[in-house]
Amino acid sequence: MKLFLGIFLLLAAEGSFGSLVSGTQDDSHGSAAGLLMLQHEADITGINPCKDKDLLSCTPTLIDWNKLEQSSVLLPGGQVLEQKKRFTEGKTSFVLLSDELDNEAFFSYRNNRMMGRVRMNDRTMFFIEPCNNWEGCHVWKKISQDIFVDETHEVSVDEKKLSEDELERIAELIQKGKTDKAEVAEYTMMFYYTRDFAAHTDDIELYMETIIGDMNLGYENSDIPVRVRLHCIEAAELDDE
Repeated sequence: MKLFLGIFLLLAAEGSFGSLVSGTQDDSHGSAAGLLMLQHEADITGINPCKDKDLLSCTPTLIDWNKLEQSSVLLPGGQVLEQKKRFTEGKTSFVLLSDELDNEAFFSYRNNRMMGRVRMNDRTMFFIEPCNNWEGCHVWKKISQDIFVDETHEVSVDEKKLSEDELERIAELIQKGKTDKAEVAEYTMMFYYTRDFAAHTDDIELYMETIIGDMNLGYENSDIPVRVRLHCIEAAELDDE
């Protein structure tokens, strides 16, 4: 995923993704009984999150918010995931669900708007995302795995030029990190997003908050005493390509 946010989580890692190939998704177990009520016949031509080029499908959906209060949740396709963790950061709530087959979902929500990912054990990836076309509008998107590529970072010459004091401070911090497992370090993250990302995302703030929540969950699950906070979000005068 592109860190410069033609991006998801994914973590994080998060995250809008492209135009439509199909407006349908297997729902043989009946979406009406689950968290999502897929609207297969709805017109998606004017829905921004359905316009990304990397989508395999994009289906409007309604959300049964009462289902989030239950211990297990039924998703489209028949997967039943158990609630494993719930937490709140600021005004946004988060819930993690999974099963014994390594299927997992992570959702954030506030003000009747939900954002999140569903990762299946066969590497199939779905996203739920809000849209602004009508009250309660959300979409259920299947994402092409081709967009998830490894990115590397080469240290620039300027980054290598550190003073002796800076190198000494870095060494002290590294040593503290090795020996002090109790104190939780906190850092802030600033997000820039591209014009393409803005055109395909109807709730940019919730999108970024979802990435932050997913990152903090990853730190906690890995017993890493680090947490990240959202510093700010700014538009960049750039396109994805």
